[in-house]
Amino acid sequence: MATSQFTIYRSNDAGAPFLYGTTGSVISILDACLVNGFGSLGGSGWTKPFPNTSSANGVHSASVGCWRQPSGSGLYLFINDNRPNQLSLGREAWATGWEVLNDLSSSVSSSVGSGSNSFPTGSQLLTSGHVVIRKSSTNDSSSLRQWVVIADSSSFYLLIATGDTANMYYGFGFGDIYSYKTTTDQYRCIIMGRTAENSATAATDGFDLFSSMGAATIGNYMARNYTGLITSAIMSKHGDGVKGSTTGSNGSIPFPNTVDSALYVSPIWVCETSSLVRGQLRGMYHVLHSQANFVDGQLFSGSADYAGKTFQVFKTTPSTGIYAFETSNTVLTN
Repeated sequence: MATSQFTIYRSNDAGAPFLYGTTGSVISILDACLVNGFGSLGGSGWTKPFPNTSSANGVHSASVGCWRQPSGSGLYLFINDNRPNQLSLGREAWATGWEVLNDLSSSVSSSVGSGSNSFPTGSQLLTSGHVVIRKSSTNDSSSLRQWVVIADSSSFYLLIATGDTANMYYGFGFGDIYSYKTTTDQYRCIIMGRTAENSATAATDGFDLFSSMGAATIGNYMARNYTGLITSAIMSKHGDGVKGSTTGSNGSIPFPNTVDSALYVSPIWVCETSSLVRGQLRGMYHVLHSQANFVDGQLFSGSADYAGKTFQVFKTTPSTGIYAFETSNTVLTN
């Protein structure tokens, strides 16, 4: 069973790029964290199949970009950060996954790229086929926003304190899950993001949301289903809904658990909507206690089933919970 380790990049690291509600700022962050590195931090090994460009709005010379996983599924992420939705101006960007990306379609301001087998498709979400990345509550170059990227060569997660609600991170994720398929799961790549334009509503944050096994979790799509035959398959995902929430990444049991003085976490399982368990998110966990028991950035170590693992907390989520990511070289990989 292969393991890996994330690098955690933060907006307050030396040399980190800035994030504002302006075009191109998400492109700069992903280039720095996934490819080029900055300060004392190296990149995560992702490749740039095409150079950045600017779409028809022409506001920024690097506001449309793409990246490819160097390992695992080897699929493509396209991001349009050039005001693709005119109502949100620079506050939001669009993201689409592709099995094959042929070009950036830079002449089209509402581009989601051009290629073979996108996820999501236009018929599944928001007409053109994309999830939304919320960057900022304002469209200006003066309101600096905090961000965190948790990444390795297979997957990454992006957290942004947009300013819509104090001390709250909106999320986006792309890359491989840890698949339970006993043979190679060639299409184990997932995209997770928001499902509404020009909105700060927590209920549209697909990155944070859970659902029951048989019901789709909005904003969560994989390149194909586990058979490899059905393209752009919407997923469901959940943690431990008995000890925590069934709808988002928050928890309800006392901290520590009175009986054994333990801290409880759960994997976040990714399921086909036919109630088949496909796998789990890589290195991201559901904490089963109230976020009030933790501080942003807190570290903790595992025991029992999680012996040898270390974790870091980021809070809060749109569902008023916390995110927890592995910081040890124990992240499940296949």
